[in-house]
Amino acid sequence: MDFDIYKLVDKYKLSHTEQEILQYILAHSEEAVDLNVRKIAKLNYTSSATVVRLAQKLGYKGYTDMAYRINFAIKSEVERISSSSKSKSIINIDYLLKSITQKETQTFMNLMNNNNGIIYVNGVGFSQPIAQYITRKLLVLGYKAVYTDSFELYENNRQGSNLAILVSRTGETCDVAKIAKLAVSSGISIISFTGSHQNTIAQNSAVNFKVHDEDKFDDRNINSNYFYSNVIALFEYLISQLK
Repeated sequence: MDFDIYKLVDKYKLSHTEQEILQYILAHSEEAVDLNVRKIAKLNYTSSATVVRLAQKLGYKGYTDMAYRINFAIKSEVERISSSSKSKSIINIDYLLKSITQKETQTFMNLMNNNNGIIYVNGVGFSQPIAQYITRKLLVLGYKAVYTDSFELYENNRQGSNLAILVSRTGETCDVAKIAKLAVSSGISIISFTGSHQNTIAQNSAVNFKVHDEDKFDDRNINSNYFYSNVIALFEYLISQLK
C-alpha cells in the first residue's frame, strides 16, 4: 500500500526527520508495534524525544499509541480492500444508502425545504467540479444557489443565506474548513459530504454525509477513487426525495 503524507506534513508542520519516522512506521507498521521508542529512534538516526514529539503532534498519547493505531488503521484498510467487491467501489446507490441514516436524510430534507434564501456551495481541488455540479443542479431545480469561495460572504452573510453545502474528501481542506467555521458563526447551517465523520467540517455541520473513501492514505488522489462520483450519486438521490 502506498502512503502519501503531504497533507499531514503541511497540516502538522512536520520536519524532514519527522516525515522519515512516519514513513518508516507506515511502511513497517507490524514491526513498529513490537518496537519501543528507543529502537525506532535508533533505526531513524534520531532521538526518542523526537519520536515522542511526532506522536504528540499527530494527536497521539505517545509512541506506542501511535504505532498501534496506525497499524490498526492499515490492517482495517487492507481487509476492507480485499473483502470489497468491485461493484461496491463503482457507483452503487444501494450500497451508498447503507452508509446514511434516516435521521440524516430527514435533516437534509428539512434544511432544504425550510430554506428560502441563497444556498452557498463550496469545494476546492478535486471537490470543486462536484460542488459546481451541485450548484448547477440546484439552479435547474429552481433553487437560488451560488458557488462561492469568498470568505467575506460567509463571514458577513449580507445575502442573508441560511444554508451552505460543502464537499471535502478529508473534511480538513484548509479553506473549506475555514468557510465552515465562518458559516456557523454567521448562523448558516451546513450540509456536508466528507470521507468520514471525524473532521472539522463534519463537526460544524447540521448534517454530514459520510461517503466511502477507498484510499484514505492517498492524499493527492493518485489512485482510483470513487468518492467524488459517489457524492454526486448520493446528492442526486437525496434531492430526489424532496417534496
